[in-house]
This record gives sequence, C-alpha cells and structure tokens, in this order.
Amino acid sequence: MGLTKLPGNPQLRLMGQRYILDSYLFQQMVAPHVGTAEDPNHPGTFNTRTFPMGLDVMSLLGSQRAYEIADKVYQQTRFKNYAEQTEKLRREVAAYTAKQWPENVYAGWLHTPKFLIEPKREGYPTFMRSEAWLDKQLNAALGSWAELRHDTILYAKQSVVAECGGGPEEEPPPPPPEPKYSVARSSRLSSSYRKYCSYEVCPESGETVIRAGFPLFLV
Repeated sequence: MGLTKLPGNPQLRLMGQRYILDSYLFQQMVAPHVGTAEDPNHPGTFNTRTFPMGLDVMSLLGSQRAYEIADKVYQQTRFKNYAEQTEKLRREVAAYTAKQWPENVYAGWLHTPKFLIEPKREGYPTFMRSEAWLDKQLNAALGSWAELRHDTILYAKQSVVAECGGGPEEEPPPPPPEPKYSVARSSRLSSSYRKYCSYEVCPESGETVIRAGFPLFLV
C-alpha cells in the first residue's frame, strides 16, 4: 500500500534551503542574464557579470539612488542588459501584494527597508529630502539586509554563478627557508635550561629526570 502524497502533508526538512527573494534577484542579475556580450574594448573577451552587489537588492526594491551609485561609482551599467534586467525585476518586485510580503519573516524583513529607501515627498523636513539623507537611509537598509543574510545563511537557497577559473594549476611555491636565528636562539635556550636545571635518577625506573628548573620571571 503506497503512501499518498498531498500538498498539505507534514514534511521534515533537515537544514532545508528555502526560496528567498533576494537570492532569486541575485541569480537574475549575473550571467547568463547580464553581461554576456563580447567586450567591444577588448575583442575576444566577454564582459560577463559574475558577482551581484548589495546595491542590486536595494535598486530592485525601488531605490533609484542605489542604481545611481551602482552606475556612477561602480560602473555596473557597462554590463550588457543590466538596465533592461533591472527594469524587468523591478516590475516583478513591484507586483508583490500587501498579502505576499508578510507570508514569512524573511520576506517581511525585506519589505521593511523599502520604506527607508523611498524618497521623501513634499511635506517632510528639508534635510530628509536631500541626497545625503537618501545615502544615510540606503546605508541603514543595506546594514539591515546584511544582518538578515547573515542570520539565515544556512537556511536559505543561495545564488550561484559559473566557475570563473582559467588556465592550468600553478606549481606550488617552494617552502620558505627557516630563519637561522631561530635555530640559534632555540639552541641557546636549551643550553641555558640545562645549565640551570638539576637532575636525579628515578629509583623506580632508573631514568634521569629533571628535579628543578629556573624561574621564568625574576622578581
């Protein structure tokens, strides 16, 4: 008699990895989705994006400031399809409903920084509508997100990229030579220890043992 599997049946997962939104976004912001074209400045090489950034998450959650920093400071828009993929994923994130965000703690935590990174409208104090304030809020949101990733690293499905290795393995370097002075100092220390120690023969085993040594610190 076989066991009928139903969607509502209880399950046991030992360290099971769960789907999380930011890992999905990371996976969509690297090769082969972003940066797979030949680099026009270096013919024969490919402008492949192999690593995502925390700014990607904030940008896709709606922070235009995060996108500007990724563009102007880190030149991420040089990768083919970066802007197009950003717009596509922003629409997907924007489609999340108020009911979907609190479905689990992880998604609810991700939803919280969205308020921080939103530009403040007319009516807020002037300093809260400045670029410096946006940067402060973005930094706070990134810190919160980093703590979330840290706390759930073992329980969430991580994004991956293709191996970026190249060429044959190199020969290991020769071992560094032992410093001569260390041998000499060890020898002098051993001589000093023998000089200040007294010995006696153990009556039971006939072995020579140390009876007393010199103090490590002199007062």
